Amino acid sequence: MSHLMNTYSRLPVAFSHGEGSWLTDTEGKRYLDALAGIAVSTLGHNHPALVTAWDNVHAQRRLLTEVFGVDRVACVYGWSMGAQQAYHWAAAFPGAVERIVAVCGSAKTAVHNQVFLRGLLAVLEAAPEYLGDASTRAGP
Repeated sequence: MSHLMNTYSRLPVAFSHGEGSWLTDTEGKRYLDALAGIAVSTLGHNHPALVTAWDNVHAQRRLLTEVFGVDRVACVYGWSMGAQQAYHWAAAFPGAVERIVAVCGSAKTAVHNQVFLRGLLAVLEAAPEYLGDASTRAGP
């Protein structure tokens, strides 16, 4: 018996990676991603300019070790997308993290959350200051 409500069912396919407009499943079959959001349709999958939660965790780790001289932390706390980073911290640097507190988050971004985030991205890209290359002509 599971204590989790099956609100969002999983897709019947498991993708292993993407390249440009194409996704490849775990069995090697390729799919044209016609359901992608704005960021993917503009940049494609696996674009080198994209920054992931994993990239952020590695940058945070470098900051702690190289700038502040901190090799081990007592706790990594994160809420929502920050919780995802807490999970990544534990997976990437288990010897450097004593514990994590992951609140209201998951180790992988769910499809429904990706749709929500793409909506936010669309609002940002609709701004007149947006230059179309992930930058703006005006500061925050």
